[in-house]
Amino acid sequence: MLLEELPAIRETQTKRPVSLVNDFGLHLELYQNRQRARRRHFWGSYLIGFICSLLGLVGLFVMFVLFFFKGPAGSFLMNSWDDVAFIVAAISIVYCASSMYMSRRKHEQDQSVFAPSLRREIERGIAQIDFEISTDSGWSAWRNAAFTGLATILGSWEFCRLTGDPRPWDVIWVVGGIVVAIFAALVPVSRLSVKEGQRRKRVLEGLLAKLDENSAGSWNVAALPNSAGEPHILASPKEKPLW
Repeated sequence: MLLEELPAIRETQTKRPVSLVNDFGLHLELYQNRQRARRRHFWGSYLIGFICSLLGLVGLFVMFVLFFFKGPAGSFLMNSWDDVAFIVAAISIVYCASSMYMSRRKHEQDQSVFAPSLRREIERGIAQIDFEISTDSGWSAWRNAAFTGLATILGSWEFCRLTGDPRPWDVIWVVGGIVVAIFAALVPVSRLSVKEGQRRKRVLEGLLAKLDENSAGSWNVAALPNSAGEPHILASPKEKPLW
């Protein structure tokens, strides 16, 4: 079910605007949509990132061991600059993985439970969309991509040195060019992701605005005195708002 269909469906079923109903059906549907979005974001972004980070660390470790125990028959042996390259590449990968883990852990503290109210559920849905936009196309995403590119270039350099090329400058240009091309290709993808996220966010903000239109109803205005000390009289007391 599309997110945009929820308000119209609930209004059709209840014959009452969503701004006047604390509707559990709509509440549950929004919760289920948010849970699907959380799972989709984890499997499509975080899990892939964690697996790639693990594979990158394993690859660096294997190359380091092979280079370290390289026999004297080779034309050259491992030096201190190789150590620096391996360390920087490994730190870059660990930093990206830890940054992703910490940001998701902080975000999930408020997302993994059922919201106590429809308003709170809408706010959590908006927070989920903001988190997806920031991790897919925000500053942290481009920073992690830059560190990943650095680790890729250094790993390619060390792999060529391991296979017998002492100064593989041509590989730096080739791999660096590929990394830059990937970055350029990710720009329109990032913009589309932001556009899609903003579209979903506007739907939830519209629901929240409808609730805010009748927020005064939760104070039971008829029971409050006016300036003369007399109770207010509602123009249309047929339906009492729940918000």
